[in-house]
This record gives sequence, structure tokens and C-alpha cells, in this order.
Amino acid sequence: MACPAPRLLGFAPGEEVHCILPESLSATIANALPSSCRSVAPQEPQWHLLYSSQIHGRSFQKLVQGLVDKGPTLIVIKAQDSANVFGGFSVDSWRTVAAREKQDKSRSAAARRAAREGHGTQGVTHRPVNQNKAFFGGEGCFLFTDKDGGVIYRAKPSVNSNFMYFFDSHPLSDKIGIGMGGEPGHFGWFLDRWLERGACHGVRCATFGNPRLTDAEEWQIDVVEAYAVLPNIVEALSKAPQATVEDESCLKKHTNDADKVLLQLSGFHTFDCQERPEC
Repeated sequence: MACPAPRLLGFAPGEEVHCILPESLSATIANALPSSCRSVAPQEPQWHLLYSSQIHGRSFQKLVQGLVDKGPTLIVIKAQDSANVFGGFSVDSWRTVAAREKQDKSRSAAARRAAREGHGTQGVTHRPVNQNKAFFGGEGCFLFTDKDGGVIYRAKPSVNSNFMYFFDSHPLSDKIGIGMGGEPGHFGWFLDRWLERGACHGVRCATFGNPRLTDAEEWQIDVVEAYAVLPNIVEALSKAPQATVEDESCLKKHTNDADKVLLQLSGFHTFDCQERPEC
């Protein structure tokens, strides 16, 4: 039985006009989601807004705060000078660099312990052999576009397992950003740390087998949205009081430079107070 278009939660009264996700595309995506992300019939499917650049402001840090540890999510993108909407579904939570490093150390320790005890590596989770170390996530991820009425591009793990790319900090600032598919510097789609510029590299993305999602390889970002889709996460978010980024941390006084503050706090980089030159 086909799923209807989901009800979108998390918008204050009047904010729905800023939503860029077409109802027809949301229905297509809803029917492509794994069963764990679908509501039990006859319950109406519901997704919860985590971030909108039009509502919350253009800030990579706000996007990070909205996405991290929210389970499976959607990122919806619109490029400037384009009528099309595209993006990706991540079957795993977006996790910070620090969280992923901690998990990798835990996996290594578990493997060493199993080897010492003569248990082999059975039961120890491993990164896929064809997954670049800059990527993570599982093969349930997919890309989508509203072209041709809505198309889903599923992962091709036999080619590579480069599903999710996310660096909230990095010694090389041009590596900071979020994306899906391809390989470092040659993504299925990628958004930079300013949420100003994006890229869809090459004629086709090997990870998902999709043709380039945009006419040009590099483009200016118009709008970015993110949604939680896991029913228990959506329910928890809908019952929680609305929090603002200003409530979260010392970033309150640095809203326009949140990503710079993140780098300085992590010790990777320092910035002066001069304006950033145009790229």
C-alpha cells in the first residue's frame, strides 16, 4: 500500500510558506524509506523539520545542531537559478568527527580484545572495505530529485560504500562541509561550510548511479532544509519545547561566525577579525 505525502511538523504558524519540499516528491520519498522509518498504518506519516536556511538563517553550525544524532534524516536542497529540488536520505545518524573517531577507537579495541580472547572478529562491526575513510553510513542511503515527477537513486555498494560525508571540523578548512556519494572532492552532492556554495561533480555519481543532480557542477545554494523521519524521533521532537541555537552554547554571541567558533574551540584553527575575502 502506497504511503501518502507526510505531514510536516516543526513549522511555526505561517512558516510553511518557506517549505521547498514538493508534496509529490515527499510522497515519492516516503514510499522509498525503509520500514523502520514508516508510520504504522493507519497512522498518518509525519516528518519533523530540523533546519531551514530560510527560517533559521544560513548557518552551517545550525544545520549541524539540527542534524546530529537525529537518526535517519533527509537533506533537501535547492540551488539558485534552478526550479529543481534534490537531496539525500541518510539511513544512519549524522555524527560529528569526534563521535566517529570515538566509535572507530571502540571498534579497534573490540577487535583487539576479540583477537586476544581467540574469538576472532565475529560480532565486531567493520567499515566496508570499499568505503573511503572520509565517509560513513549504510547502504540504505539514497539520493533523490523532483525531476521527472520524483526519482530515487539507491546505493550501489558493489561499486563503493561512500554514502555520507560530514566534517564539522578539519585542519583543512575546505574539507569542512556535508555531502553524499562519490569521493572526497568529487561528490554526488556537497554543501560547503558557509552554506553558500554547493557542488555535484561529474556526469554521474558512482555511489548511487545517478546522473548529475544539477545542470552545473558548482552552484550557489538557495535553500537547505533537513527533516527527521524516524517515528519515535519525530514524536519526541513534536513533544519537546522549541529550543534555539542561542540556548545551546557560547555560540550565542557568534551566530554569524558559528563555524569559525567551532574550529577555534576544537583547536584546529584560529581566525582574525577581518572580513573574509570573497572567493
